Amino acid sequence: MTQSKLFRFSLTLFWPLLLLVLWWGQTAAAQPLANPNFGYGFNVAEWDRARLEGMGFNWMKVFNAPGAAESLHILLRVEANASHMGNLDGFRQSMRDLAQNNGAYIDAYEIGNEVNLDASYGWTAPPIAANYTQLLCIAYEEIKAADPTAKVVFGGALLARAGDGQLGRARGHNGLYQDDREYLLEMITAGQAIASMGWATTTMVLVPLTMPRPM
Repeated sequence: MTQSKLFRFSLTLFWPLLLLVLWWGQTAAAQPLANPNFGYGFNVAEWDRARLEGMGFNWMKVFNAPGAAESLHILLRVEANASHMGNLDGFRQSMRDLAQNNGAYIDAYEIGNEVNLDASYGWTAPPIAANYTQLLCIAYEEIKAADPTAKVVFGGALLARAGDGQLGRARGHNGLYQDDREYLLEMITAGQAIASMGWATTTMVLVPLTMPRPM
């Protein structure tokens, strides 16, 4: 077969395959979820419900209680950081009030954010897994007491790699952040309730199309 005939043959084969792939993609997108208990969510700055639903999302993560029923499931991010360790009774009361006043509109509560970091959006101090676990268990107790159907979710540990602890620090802790794997192990050691709660991971890898694929 000459090169020109081979090229024409390739084009003839290419277009039917492309149409088949596009048709399959459209058909697959229309199929119901195999597991109805599994959902897709989005962390939003603006509550554009119609757009989220149009994209196939059925959960929305927000930073303020909605105050009314929503068409999407609501995951509320709840502040939990080192500052709350000085007033555990106050934190307990705030969790109770939150669930009692908003339980009808919130499906799940995410306690804290990237709590293995010392950043202002994380633990706000050198992270201590046992301390965070204490807040998490308090939140779980109070939210479940007020709203038994609610889900309580671990605030997520950012993918972080650190060397072994030094000068009395925990393993995998460099004074600023702790290895997420070691952090989780310390959480398991510190509290028994986390096995019944969800886990919100923050790890994401985006590879530009112009870069080589990772090996």
